[in-house]
Amino acid sequence: MKLAFCSLLFACAWTASAVDVGSLVRTGLVLPDTVLQHQSEIGISSEQADHLRKLYADAQQEGKGLEAAVKEQQQAFDAAVKNPETTPAAASEQLKQLLEAEAALKQLQLRTLLKLRDELSPEQRTRALKLGTEDAITSDPIEARLREKGMKLKAAFEAIGVPPPEALKTKGEALEALVKEGRLSEAEKALDALIKETGLDEIAATPTAVDFGKYEPGTTDLPALQDRYTAVRTKAGKVIYLPTLRLLAQGRDELEKAKTAEDATRVARILTWAEGILDKQP
Repeated sequence: MKLAFCSLLFACAWTASAVDVGSLVRTGLVLPDTVLQHQSEIGISSEQADHLRKLYADAQQEGKGLEAAVKEQQQAFDAAVKNPETTPAAASEQLKQLLEAEAALKQLQLRTLLKLRDELSPEQRTRALKLGTEDAITSDPIEARLREKGMKLKAAFEAIGVPPPEALKTKGEALEALVKEGRLSEAEKALDALIKETGLDEIAATPTAVDFGKYEPGTTDLPALQDRYTAVRTKAGKVIYLPTLRLLAQGRDELEKAKTAEDATRVARILTWAEGILDKQP
């Protein structure tokens, strides 16, 4: 049984409120279009369909008046701004009325989304959110590319067994902000630049074995080794260049073996090797 969704409320209100699919997924809210397009996959029952039809009918009825109010206030605001005799106070008051009208429409949108959420079981919400995300990726090539590149970068760090450093997390947050603002082209350019900066495409297929025995150990007393180890770990935590991190991962594994064997000289040689690599980092 197909649901008859209204387009008035959910065509205008989505744009006005700048709600993106990513935000909805993070908050557990489902788009009405997702339920409409995937009723059988979600498992909507006849009783649920009846409830949802009433929900959307009520929203449509209330939305018509709110949408008309927004349109009226927008026209009044535009006219006020274009009028050279309009005072700043009058323009500000007109803007306030426009924002209040938009807020009322967005509140209706939110209430409807929450009611839709409550109509679905946890399992249905999970399926709907997954389907909605897949729809968004399919419908937007840029979003699909962003997802693919982001997953590839994440997988590279996971393969090395190194958690993303804070510098990378900060850059990732900046990318996420661009996506939230709908600036997808800028986000893709920034992600491409980050991928180049991390050297994702420069990782060798097979890392070259390192002969740690050729490096001078330097001092091997325990306090000095602890200080050197802490310094190396701090510097390594700031590196985002994957080829270097992959190389350091080799040293990390060998260092753990040397520590287990209580071989202070080998630990010192590995630290000397790591210090040399990190000294070359910008």
